[in-house]
Amino acid sequence: MKRQLKPDIVFSWSPSQVAAMELSSGQKSTATDFASISLQTSGKSALVGIARERTFIKTVRLPKVSGDDLRQLVFVQWKSLFPLDEAESAFCAHQTSDVTPDGILTVVAAVRTSDLIEIRAQLASKGIKQVHFVPMAVSAAAALASLSVSDGLVVDANGDQTTFDL
Repeated sequence: MKRQLKPDIVFSWSPSQVAAMELSSGQKSTATDFASISLQTSGKSALVGIARERTFIKTVRLPKVSGDDLRQLVFVQWKSLFPLDEAESAFCAHQTSDVTPDGILTVVAAVRTSDLIEIRAQLASKGIKQVHFVPMAVSAAAALASLSVSDGLVVDANGDQTTFDL
């Protein structure tokens, strides 16, 4: 069974803005990059939600398979799923409990590897030891799960844009 990351800090990342919240204190900080975040981060673990405009999420029906076989099935269908070169991308796939005769509903999320490398390097320079990445579209749910909260409404106001994740 996979160990759940219990982050100390939750980040929201886009190329133009980084927002952060330390979970134990509720302290928040927003900046143009990780280096300008005003929170104490050294030695802490983080959950990073990657901006919607930098992630790609698709659903596809696939047969029930093991992790390695699931990766192979996604690679076979890659060109029809994403506008990214698979050699320059990272992805994860999750098979849901939605089963029909056509297969299991599988959610596949992809991101450019260069974005992950950049984010990881910036976080390492701030002393972050452990990082878990999620697409922003599911980061609210992941943040709530890390707090052992089964449901909730997360409101994120960034400038003139407000998003609501239920």
